Amino acid sequence: MILNNGIIVSKGLSKGSAFIIKKENFIEEKKISKKEIDIELNKFLLSYKLTINELENIEKRAKIVFNNDNNEIFKAEILILKNKNIINEIKDSICKKLYSSEYSIYYVIKKKINNIFNKDNIYKSDYIIDICNRLINNINKKTLLSINNNNIILISKNILPSYILEINKNILGIISENGNYISHSCIIARSLRIPMIVGIKNIYNIIKNNDYIILDAINNKLFINPNSLEIYKFNLKYKKKIKKENKNKFIKKNIFLNKNIKFYININSSYDIEKLYKYNIYDIGLCRSEFLFNNKNIYEENFQFNQYKKILNILKNNTLTIRIFDILRNNFLCNKNNIYKEEEIFFKNKKINYFNLKNILTIQIQAILRASYFGNIRILLPMISIYEEVIEIKKIIKKVKLYFIKNKILFDKNIKIGIMIETPSIIMILNKIIKYIDFFVIGLNDLTRHTLAFDRSNANFFSYKSIYPSIIIFIKKIIDIVGLKKELYLCGEILDNKNYIKLLISLGIKKFSINIVDINRFNKIINDIDIKKIKKNNYLILNQYKINNIIKILNKC
Repeated sequence: MILNNGIIVSKGLSKGSAFIIKKENFIEEKKISKKEIDIELNKFLLSYKLTINELENIEKRAKIVFNNDNNEIFKAEILILKNKNIINEIKDSICKKLYSSEYSIYYVIKKKINNIFNKDNIYKSDYIIDICNRLINNINKKTLLSINNNNIILISKNILPSYILEINKNILGIISENGNYISHSCIIARSLRIPMIVGIKNIYNIIKNNDYIILDAINNKLFINPNSLEIYKFNLKYKKKIKKENKNKFIKKNIFLNKNIKFYININSSYDIEKLYKYNIYDIGLCRSEFLFNNKNIYEENFQFNQYKKILNILKNNTLTIRIFDILRNNFLCNKNNIYKEEEIFFKNKKINYFNLKNILTIQIQAILRASYFGNIRILLPMISIYEEVIEIKKIIKKVKLYFIKNKILFDKNIKIGIMIETPSIIMILNKIIKYIDFFVIGLNDLTRHTLAFDRSNANFFSYKSIYPSIIIFIKKIIDIVGLKKELYLCGEILDNKNYIKLLISLGIKKFSINIVDINRFNKIINDIDIKKIKKNNYLILNQYKINNIIKILNKC
């Protein structure tokens, strides 16, 4: 069987045996006698300790693999499991209602899941199901992910980041029913270079345990129990890919041929920082500063200062653009009393913004300004949506500058301030704020998401295969306003789409910020583009309202 209706979220080729992770155990109701209370309670408490230890080991492994990058993702289950209400409810179910430890766990967790589904929090429900499975398996002395085969393709409706970390040495590929390009597991799969396809519906009916799978996450093909010819063709393709990778092992700083195109590099993890040592050093167009810190040292100015200074030392005279903490979207950004979560923050609680987190913002601004004395550093503000936010942040920066001057702290007095264009609202007032800002960055992923009103859990809609007319109009408007007046560049995983790159360049985008691993591929795409041919069709494209018509025009260019 061959499937080609999935969505590629991490590119690559792999083959192996299917290993299916079923979502949850079903536990039958079982009563106990009063004499058995202590036995069942001890079983639960021992299982609880083992599960906490299990999850903490996964978190430690995450620190080794990612340093502090994405590490907060793995704290989620620990935080949920340490919730006293859950623990007490399970104890009460055993001691007062006289249910077995297994059923008490299942009953309480099931109740929590139902509450969460009522609140539409899909991610949290997956974490709770995983906790339930781990607790019950530890009671029964079973391993949640017992793997005998070294070459597996992981199959599940929802892949949790913890699954990948637990068995990543054995995983050659991942297939999931749910998820999309920017969901947590997909980000981690890309970080670990594991091919992954999502959006395969009815996955448990299609794939069975130990089925032989060929995962072609380049051409979007999934072979289930392929024949000998299909295996032979795949092996040839795989060998060709390995040969090409070895040839391009060292990144070369290519010059685009008569295209006048420049690119910056994104820093998404400490892994990217390490690569700066090995390869030609580029200007950094976007350093996602969240990965450098955890919830404790987010309040430590000296720690932040030293991190920025360390990167500047590597870059020498090249530009470092620090995107300040993405306080409206950071998955587990804690203040001292609360944990804010992404979709809740952006869509339900927009009041958690720059006005409410001045303390965090001020500390980071101080650290960046101190570091500016040691190299070429810029400040990039994410998720700006209203005029007042721009003015408020400028006031904070000015206040810090005056404090530094008064106390004779050295810094770059002309440090540049930029904003990310990620919301339709800011596009509507660009002409009003342009005089306050030095440079602009189009965050294409989130601009698409917020314009079209969908979230991370929507796999089909967030496929990035489509080029939406509304986004094209917005980009053209941004170019017309900012264009020649201020520096403008674009970043986003959506740059994987060759047609989009064609269109963006023809509209007037001349600078991009890309991931370090994509440099060679991006160079090749740029050098293969006939810009003059595309520009001839710009008027036609801008007046299209059907996605397929736009794609057809670009395919001919």
